[in-house]
Amino acid sequence: MKEKVKINANDFSHKGGFDGFPFSDKPDWLMDCIESGEIKVLDPNPNCTDYALWEINTSTGKEIGNPGDFIFYKDSKLGLIPSGDGRYYN
Repeated sequence: MKEKVKINANDFSHKGGFDGFPFSDKPDWLMDCIESGEIKVLDPNPNCTDYALWEINTSTGKEIGNPGDFIFYKDSKLGLIPSGDGRYYN
């Protein structure tokens, strides 16, 4: 099972959706978390096409995911690793 996915920098428009799948993979846990609202897209300007930001309900609270960041799933909990953090997840 893939336990981490990278947030891609796909263009997003509230009216038109995405120009491609916004993550590096589609594991079941990711799709379940999007469906349940644990991971949801933020659209700060619905009249603009830009990359999407993601609100992620992690075990430590709500965090904002940007393109290049990783969302991971371990022991039924979500987490976020920012792209500039230098950490990685196995």
